[in-house]
Amino acid sequence: MTTNNIPPPAPVGNPVAMPASTVIPSMSVNPFTGDDDSGSPARPMMQPAPNLHTSSPLPAAGAAPGGLHPPMMAPAPITQQIPQGSPMAAPVVNMGIEQTPSSPGMPMAATPAAVPPPPPIVEWFDGGDLRGAPPKSEWLVDEMIPMNTVTLMQGDGGTGKSLLALQLAAALSIGRPWLPGKWLVKGRTVYISAEDDRSELHRRLSAIAEFNHVNTTDFAGITIADLASKDALLASVGKDGTLRPSPLFELINTKIASIAPRLVVIDTLADTYPGNENDRAQARQFISLLRRIAMTHQCAVLLLAHPSLTGISTGTGASGSTGWNNSVRSRLYFERIKDTYGIESDPNARRLKVMKSNYGRTGLEIPVSWKNGVFIASQGGGNVDNNAHAERVFLSLIEQLAGQDRYLNHNYAPKNLSEMPTSEGLTKKAMKDAMERLFANGKIGKRTIVENKRSRSVIMILP
Repeated sequence: MTTNNIPPPAPVGNPVAMPASTVIPSMSVNPFTGDDDSGSPARPMMQPAPNLHTSSPLPAAGAAPGGLHPPMMAPAPITQQIPQGSPMAAPVVNMGIEQTPSSPGMPMAATPAAVPPPPPIVEWFDGGDLRGAPPKSEWLVDEMIPMNTVTLMQGDGGTGKSLLALQLAAALSIGRPWLPGKWLVKGRTVYISAEDDRSELHRRLSAIAEFNHVNTTDFAGITIADLASKDALLASVGKDGTLRPSPLFELINTKIASIAPRLVVIDTLADTYPGNENDRAQARQFISLLRRIAMTHQCAVLLLAHPSLTGISTGTGASGSTGWNNSVRSRLYFERIKDTYGIESDPNARRLKVMKSNYGRTGLEIPVSWKNGVFIASQGGGNVDNNAHAERVFLSLIEQLAGQDRYLNHNYAPKNLSEMPTSEGLTKKAMKDAMERLFANGKIGKRTIVENKRSRSVIMILP
């Protein structure tokens, strides 16, 4: 009888010796990361892995005839490293978790996937729903500082804008007028001081108390954050250029909620703003961040800032991008008083001007003088001389044009001057009235000049 040399099938459950060249992947490989129990990344598999969830496993190399799959032997851990730059080294996203190899031969580190931003919130309403009398505009300081929004007050370094703002906070605390004719409703103030420290603020409040015949204890309504020489940034700039509230902003916002002030003073823009002052988008974002405080807590926000050299020379007080002026609802300029030749005859004289007002008139001016550590009303009390303001602007613009060899005829001067960027909001009529007064006072006159062989009459400033 012939005997076949075919071995009988191995009993299920008995170990079978496998060829040395056969590699069976470990069953302890993590199906999400590709790592085995040793913590080392598994070697790429060139064949499909056995389906562990079916009753018909695929036969592996060296399987017994008849499709029977011998029991798998647990091989030694595979420690082959994944080469840098290979496809297996690329991040793999599984079930919302991003896997990123930390270093060759090390397990992949799992980091949370990016959370999508929340959807925008928009309040819609119909114009037909606006019935009855409209609400009146609310002012902290009438015609100067509106409530529920941001006012920008600019002034050159050393002019005294911080002192003027501190006097405003003190006036609110004791219910006194801030400037001539500017009475206030008593209320609390949160003052963010990033320039002056506690000692300097103490000296200034003592001078203000003495002027008002009160004690510094009467200023309990002023809550001050001393951030001098500290990180005072209220936001951070992301890689995409977007401004995000800083932890300090959130802390201040929480403090404001507990106090419910009528005024929040931020001194100054240079210390609290992290972006580029010439970036219009970032400027608008920062003002929007501060407007959130004003609207949420129903208070006025006064932001102090320095003007640029151009803003000083032109008398506009502007600085950086136009986004600052366009984003705020009111802009004030606190300046030293100089004549048309740039001479400051009185070093203690100052002038607060309304450069922009979305809810009131522009061109308002209040002259003050520094005395004994505070600003007081100039001679003439609270009478705001708008005629003097218009005449000053008219003379300044005529002189500016003359320096460029440009001269205006008296018939066209009011219109042309009112359309100049540095007209400070004066209308054609205001310019015409100022011109007539200046003619009557002998400050300007008509002169004949010759241009292109033609004579014409122009306005000149008289000595």
